[in-house]
Amino acid sequence: IGVIYIETGGYLPMCGHDTIGVCTALIESGLIPVVEPITSLKLDTPAGLVEVDIFVQDGKAKEVSFCNIPAFLLKHITVQVEGIGTVEADIAYGGNFYAIIDAKSVGLELVPENASTIIDKAIHIRNIINEEFEIIHPQYSFIRGLTHIEFYTEPTHESAHVKNTVVVPPGGIDRSPCGTGTSAKLAVLYANQKIEVDEEFIHESIVGSLFKGCVINTTSVENIEAVVTKITGSAWLMGMHRFFYNEKDPLKEGFLLIPPMEHETEDVK
Repeated sequence: IGVIYIETGGYLPMCGHDTIGVCTALIESGLIPVVEPITSLKLDTPAGLVEVDIFVQDGKAKEVSFCNIPAFLLKHITVQVEGIGTVEADIAYGGNFYAIIDAKSVGLELVPENASTIIDKAIHIRNIINEEFEIIHPQYSFIRGLTHIEFYTEPTHESAHVKNTVVVPPGGIDRSPCGTGTSAKLAVLYANQKIEVDEEFIHESIVGSLFKGCVINTTSVENIEAVVTKITGSAWLMGMHRFFYNEKDPLKEGFLLIPPMEHETEDVK
């Protein structure tokens, strides 16, 4: 099945929580043949082939696990950000490029009440990094630019290892623990010898939801050490939407009232 991920900020090469959501919707809306207890799929995504196992009970998708495309730590960087100071970040890829940053190091507490401050700091940091560093996937040149900021801190959920908050383009918070962000985090942990193959890792989001992840294999991407990760989570079907194209609508082609991402500005011009 081919999947294209469309979000407010544009098209994404890959998205983990969207993968969990779309597979849940495929099962529960009857769009694909269902096999219990496990329905397996292969998703053709812009970032590559993603294999999925959907755990089904009584026609409902209870849990979705997917083997993500190779994730890797690209580089560790240090930048000076006005109003924040020195920022250290791991630039890692898990289907999108992430700057993974210790929240405490930039004066952030990862709670919903701080959402506006979290977003503002993330955008500021992302702008500076994109100005100072060229970030390009070594195999797929169309995947370029830092798009996501992933802050992390100590968990509050008793089962979690790390709590995160991911700021997505152009400026919003992922309420999930972020699937591709979890893959990127696992790549960083593995590169720093802080996790082993098949060791379970539980990621907590800003609202307390959880994803399970683990490194299941190692590989390389153009001589960069990489990992293959498995991410597991659940989604719930909330509704259906139908779009209509009206020839008389003056805005029938749609509209966009947000600025382009910083690394896309040259293309827009």
